[in-house]
Amino acid sequence: MKSHIREKIRELEEKIFKGYSFWIFKGYVAVNKRGVEKIIDDIYASLPTDIVEARNYLKKHGIEQKNSGKQSKIYEILNDLEFLLNKSEVFSYSIVEKEKFNQINTELKNSIPDEISQAEKFDK
Repeated sequence: MKSHIREKIRELEEKIFKGYSFWIFKGYVAVNKRGVEKIIDDIYASLPTDIVEARNYLKKHGIEQKNSGKQSKIYEILNDLEFLLNKSEVFSYSIVEKEKFNQINTELKNSIPDEISQAEKFDK
């Protein structure tokens, strides 16, 4: 079972780390705000479907499901990322501190709902 959320998080990483680095502002990058917002919207849209597919996969294979309630946590983290983008907007770009994004990205990966992680693990 392949979830869309991990794919979207990888796209998010690429979009941020391929942003324009500033020689004067070390540790910051300018990213296309609209592109990052599109990926965030895709995560919002695909997460419920990913969870349903993971639950169905686990049920079909007779695997006991773990549910930690991380779904609401991932929404909070995405909200934090949107706030980070909005507070530093210059034209259609946002100036993002790489370290802050790394922190949010790690939190995103750690907040992927257990059903998805569990289904991916058993699908290998």
